[in-house]
Amino acid sequence: MVSKKNITRQWRFARGLAVLLGVGTVAPHAEAEEARAVCGPVNPLEPLHAQLPAGNPRDSRVFIDADRASMLSQGASLLEGNVVAQRGTTHLLAPQLVFDRSREVLAGESGLTVLTDALDLQARVGRVATQGGDSRFEDAQFYLRKRPGRGVASTIRTAQDGPSRLREVRFTTCPVDQGDGDWYLRAQDVKLDFESGRGTARNAQVFFKDVPLIYTPWLAFPITNERMSGFLAPRLGTANDRGLDLATPYYWNIAPEQDATFTPRVMSKRGLQMQGEYRYLSPYGRGMLYNEYLPNDRILGEDRTLWSYRHHARPARDWQADVDYTSVSDIGYFEDLSTTLTRASSRYLQRRAALGYGGPQWDLMLRAQEFQLVDPRRRGEPEPFQRLPQLVARTRNPQPIMGALAYDLRTEAVRFGRDGNRQGERWDTELGLGTPWDRGSYYINPRLAYRQTQYSLAKEIEIDDQASPTRGLPVASVDSGLRFERDLAWGDKGWLQTLEPRLFYLYVPEREQDELPVFDTRLPEFDFLRLFDTNRYVGADRQSSANQVTTALTSAVRDADSGAPKVEGTLGRITRITPSKTLLPDEGISEVGDSTYLAEAAAYPRPDTRARFQIEWDSEDQTAVQQLAEVRYQPESRKIIGLSYRLRRDLGDPLEQVDVMASWPLTRELSAVGRWNYSLRDDQDLETLLGVEYRSCCWAVQVAGRRYVRNIDEVDQGIYLQLELSGLGRLGDGIQSFLNRAMVGNETMP
Repeated sequence: MVSKKNITRQWRFARGLAVLLGVGTVAPHAEAEEARAVCGPVNPLEPLHAQLPAGNPRDSRVFIDADRASMLSQGASLLEGNVVAQRGTTHLLAPQLVFDRSREVLAGESGLTVLTDALDLQARVGRVATQGGDSRFEDAQFYLRKRPGRGVASTIRTAQDGPSRLREVRFTTCPVDQGDGDWYLRAQDVKLDFESGRGTARNAQVFFKDVPLIYTPWLAFPITNERMSGFLAPRLGTANDRGLDLATPYYWNIAPEQDATFTPRVMSKRGLQMQGEYRYLSPYGRGMLYNEYLPNDRILGEDRTLWSYRHHARPARDWQADVDYTSVSDIGYFEDLSTTLTRASSRYLQRRAALGYGGPQWDLMLRAQEFQLVDPRRRGEPEPFQRLPQLVARTRNPQPIMGALAYDLRTEAVRFGRDGNRQGERWDTELGLGTPWDRGSYYINPRLAYRQTQYSLAKEIEIDDQASPTRGLPVASVDSGLRFERDLAWGDKGWLQTLEPRLFYLYVPEREQDELPVFDTRLPEFDFLRLFDTNRYVGADRQSSANQVTTALTSAVRDADSGAPKVEGTLGRITRITPSKTLLPDEGISEVGDSTYLAEAAAYPRPDTRARFQIEWDSEDQTAVQQLAEVRYQPESRKIIGLSYRLRRDLGDPLEQVDVMASWPLTRELSAVGRWNYSLRDDQDLETLLGVEYRSCCWAVQVAGRRYVRNIDEVDQGIYLQLELSGLGRLGDGIQSFLNRAMVGNETMP
């Protein structure tokens, strides 16, 4: 059984019998290495290397040291007592050896030990060629040096210019105190061809607790770092909507810069699905083509497909090009079938092609973009408008004109479409002039800009028969602030407190915008920097009028030596002097004196503990618009406890959720992981996950149960089992992805 290596230099797992020589460079699982360090060594001969002199691998001379030497016959010598023979970096140790000068052979009949850079072995009988040729060992135990692994073989034959042969092989990565090991791989005949980097085995079986799991009459595997074709570890699982789910991937090593994977997947309730993935590297970039095809879904009664293509390139300095295209046959594809490309939490699939330039002074972007709705709960909603194409140019920083005077520019030209039909064009340009003035302890940045927006609309998009509506208005702002620092005496440590008051004034006159369409404009998500934006919308279809003052105060207490924060917080308020007219559909009118507060706070009482709080408060309605509270405790990478509360009322459907997650070792071998996501608004469990992992020195088993909401009134549940044999691979369903996701937590408000 072989495994797939990412052609962008990621590690392979499951090298199969390549472990027999230890020449692979598989990165061992960190948790398995931690367990192995506790359980004991795999190679008991490793300490002998430190006791022997180092050799030169290019030195072909043979040096022999023994307590006694005598002649047996012409050309043969008997060496006795602590015999050590060295050739290059290879050492041969034995109580007694016979050296045949005419044949250049060392033979041992009373046991011998061979130490090399890649492999150590002990044999009852051995015959070693000192100047090339065949060597033979019988009743041998071998130990790998470049990675954990050991085994036994009835016969090992090595050849300088040909393949090596091993008979009646048993291999495991378990420590020596486990005897044969909790798991082992047994093969009748193994051939290792070092020139081609390829090995083959016949009549190979994998045993776990002496129970056979896998049998194959013939097996090919790599013995170097090069990839090779072969079957990957199968995936097995079960779920309500798919039944028994079995996938058997086959990996094809096409060329050093190309590979492909073909995966037949059988779902007992839906049928046979074929999956295919092709990846490539070239001087022009890297990319991936992926496809899934399920003919005649037994439940839905129709063919279902997924296509995905991604490409990333850097055609020249400061330039990059990207293509990201994914399409599915129906809106419920991800929810029903899941997939290695699952995006079940996404509302839309994005399809885009973009060319970008990022220079020292300018950023340019040309892209085409469209979307596909993949959330069944929003069936019937119109998809976002297509951008076919969009061109954006902007200055990276204010560019000096003369003296302290500088300009900034952002311009956009975009054509919108829907279902392949033109809906209209939009041109938007904002040119600003300012005099940035920063003196370290204080700064004042006045800016005056003019924003011009013009449309050319299709007939069905026109409002009040306006085919070419326009909007032009000035934008004036002054941003100012102070920076204070002082030393604090707090306990035995030195601390530094910062205090930064900030004042921002914004004036934008009101303009009638009801005749302008809404192509891509929306209210942004929670972000403290919104307090200092010149437009409270994302998108050019609406420019909010404003006559308002933003006051903000930021403070932090930091470690005087490292600068790490102990406590930090920010409070800001927008005070509107004059009201704003309703701009987007269903948006309320803001009155004179209406204010919005935004606050953020974080505390780090210990290096392993963090508490965070965010809120957006509407003083008119006396209610929170958005809110996040989170506490996270993580003393080690595998020890995590987190609790979070999220509220958001500015969405079409308000959201209020509690999320609890934990991962914790119960004993040295046993650990548990769990997550509970609950909707307070709907009084409903959104996801419940409980998993248990038992990890020994050389194997691990993971069992998880998951129950989650697929749709408003549909609940799915499944039980997942995965067995990991260290050094060989994983058997069962790939549950690690959603176990990891349960542990990540939510870093930002949704």
